Amino acid sequence: MADRPGTAPDTDTVELGRKGQDIAAVLWPSFLVACVATMVVFALFDPSDLATIVSIDLRFGTMTGYALGFFLFWGFCAASSYVTLYMVRTAHRASKIRGAGARKP
Repeated sequence: MADRPGTAPDTDTVELGRKGQDIAAVLWPSFLVACVATMVVFALFDPSDLATIVSIDLRFGTMTGYALGFFLFWGFCAASSYVTLYMVRTAHRASKIRGAGARKP
């Protein structure tokens, strides 16, 4: 897009490389799912009650429990997203390798 006279050039766009796109594709959806999981779980359970249910003697505040729970969910969701990304990338490579020497009937 051409800049109009008297306006600043468009410097707000950022080009991500392949690695940056992969990181965004893993972290953003996992963040959203972790937000929803945190809301659902902590709407049903209080973090201090969870420590007594699993019989662990941890003493922390409610906000610390919410934060730990959120990061735990985010970590699990990010691991799941990464495994999915890895499987898609390797399946794509494997299909290219198999397709290179295959003959069509």
